[in-house]
Amino acid sequence: MKGILYVIVLAVVLLQCELPKKQENSSREGEIGMYPKDSLEWLLLNVNEVDVIGYNIQMSMNFSDKSASYIIKLINAERGQIADTCKPLARLVFMANGTILKEADLYTDPNCRAVVFVKENRPTHINVLSGAGVQFFQRFLPAKGMKYTEEDIRRLEEQAKEKENKQ
Repeated sequence: MKGILYVIVLAVVLLQCELPKKQENSSREGEIGMYPKDSLEWLLLNVNEVDVIGYNIQMSMNFSDKSASYIIKLINAERGQIADTCKPLARLVFMANGTILKEADLYTDPNCRAVVFVKENRPTHINVLSGAGVQFFQRFLPAKGMKYTEEDIRRLEEQAKEKENKQ
C-alpha cells in the first residue's frame, strides 16, 4: 500500500513540474511582437533625425525632418520575422533634438526584410520593412561594400590626379 501511495505522490509531483518546451521556431526574434502602429505614429510625430550606421561598410547617413519621417514610413505596422542566419545591414537611431528615442537593426535580405527594435542591444519588437524600404536601403547601403560604376571610378581617378598636381 505504501508503494502505491509513493508512486501516486511521485506521479503528481512530476506532473506539476513543467519540462522545458522544445522551441519549434528557430528564428532569432523568438516570441517578440511587432512595434505597434500607434508607437510608429508617435515616432513620426517626435523624431526629427534618423541616423543610419552601416555595420559592414564604413558609411553612415543622417536624415532630418521630412527625410526622417520618410525613413519611419518605410516600416510596416505588421510583425516581421527573420532567420538565425540573417545579419543586420545597419543600425537605425531615431532621435529628437539629439536625444536617442529608439534604436533598431535593419535587415534587407529577401528572407530577412525586417526592422528589429532593440533596447540595450536586445530585441524588443520586430516589424516588416516595406519593399520600398528594402530598395531604398540596398541602394545606399550595399551589403557587400560599395559598388562603383565606371563613371564613379573615372571621377575618383580624376580627383586623385588633381591632388597629385597640387602637391
